Amino acid sequence: MQVFEDFYLFGFFDLANVPQSDYKTLLSMYRDIALLKSLYWRMFDHFRWLVSATAHSCQHTSLSDCLSKYGGFSDVQLLELVTDSEN
Repeated sequence: MQVFEDFYLFGFFDLANVPQSDYKTLLSMYRDIALLKSLYWRMFDHFRWLVSATAHSCQHTSLSDCLSKYGGFSDVQLLELVTDSEN
């Protein structure tokens, strides 16, 4: 249930009416957007939680694979990452 609460927090809607065949794909897309939003808004606890909670329940994408390596970073390290002009 926490996954859906976090998706609501990031501005997404209920996934209950999504066809089962599209559910995991859509959930993975939502996860990718939520990862980016949580970094942008400096919600680092949510970012780390999303990385760990969706690691095995969502399809892997190139974006999630790239961002998941930062799931173990501290708040200071993530802040440096998002404020670095080269990234």
